[in-house]
Amino acid sequence: MLHRSSRPLLFASLCLIASACSGGTNPGSTVDGGDPDLTMTSGGSGRCESDPVVHAETTIDTKTDPSDLAVSAVAGFAIPAAIGQTETREIFTSAAAFERYFGTQAPSSIDFASQWVFFYSAGTKSTDGFVPTVHRIRTVGDEVRVDTSLEAPSASCQVANQASRPTILAAFARPSLSLCRSTYHHTDTTRMCIPPEPGVQCSGKLTDRGIDDIVTTRPKASIPSESGYSSYSSASYSLGSYKTEQYTRTCRDTGDCDAWVKGSLLGDYYTGNASFYSSGSTRRLILISSVIGYQVDIGGGMSKACFRYTKGMSDINRTAAGDADLAISMAENSGCYAGGSSANSDSFRLGPVSGIFADRCFRLTQGKTTTLGVNSYKETLTIVSGTW
Repeated sequence: MLHRSSRPLLFASLCLIASACSGGTNPGSTVDGGDPDLTMTSGGSGRCESDPVVHAETTIDTKTDPSDLAVSAVAGFAIPAAIGQTETREIFTSAAAFERYFGTQAPSSIDFASQWVFFYSAGTKSTDGFVPTVHRIRTVGDEVRVDTSLEAPSASCQVANQASRPTILAAFARPSLSLCRSTYHHTDTTRMCIPPEPGVQCSGKLTDRGIDDIVTTRPKASIPSESGYSSYSSASYSLGSYKTEQYTRTCRDTGDCDAWVKGSLLGDYYTGNASFYSSGSTRRLILISSVIGYQVDIGGGMSKACFRYTKGMSDINRTAAGDADLAISMAENSGCYAGGSSANSDSFRLGPVSGIFADRCFRLTQGKTTTLGVNSYKETLTIVSGTW
């Protein structure tokens, strides 16, 4: 489909180097004569004579003008592996020139009687994630001017560490020129990425079928008496273990953040058992870490047996959209068995953590932001999650 000159063209194509690409003629080899389109090039090659300097621009030219030529991407043509290994720009004015260059027949969608073809390769890149774009092709005086850009992924973007060759093949309306001379203008840009949150992902839907599956197939929960939630044992079902993970990332601004880095959490509180409580219309998630026993020296060669653990419980609520949501606080509890309580503490507290509960997993999160400087900050994300 041709784009009218009153509308700017913005299209992109990405071609990875792969075994599926076939070889072609060397673009640097001498092109002999015999091209039927001798009037379009000064040397009779069917390829434009171009200004050897690619003019670097600081901003992308998005204007429109009556001199703009309608442009459309040529789809379904595999660029041969030997072509475009280095930065390349070519304009072809005939099918014969196209076929000599690429070593294969031109696509039938190109009508060289009314179109020319522009080829751009950004050259071989060490990763994927590069996006080339043709913004405008127009006539300026007796020359064809082509404006391109190449968007590179920033360090915060997730890319595959495999070689890529970003290329574009575009057909554009044949201009009214006696000879084909071209000049190229180019802008390099960087794509800012905010890495997705790490950890298990859940849909947030807790369906009736999912609830039925839990209460009919999951084993009964075993809630320790010290937890204070032991009265829920008879109507609770084990969801297995939960784990707590913590990640951090540094952001230079709201649109440019480094990848999440997983930290190390130490303590007895960060893993435990998850239970699903169901009674009538009430649904609750119960999280309890292992009960850890220890001894407190009370003097005189005597000690007292004590314990500590972490617990948290929250009702599971459904939103109007059917999502399941909850917020739970996790806090350490400790005490001693005989002679009254001692060493009671609340040294660990994570909460409230908001999250979602789905048919096969739950995820609770707590985020904290620390300002580092102007428009820069560090995010800390704590995730409590489990699957079954």
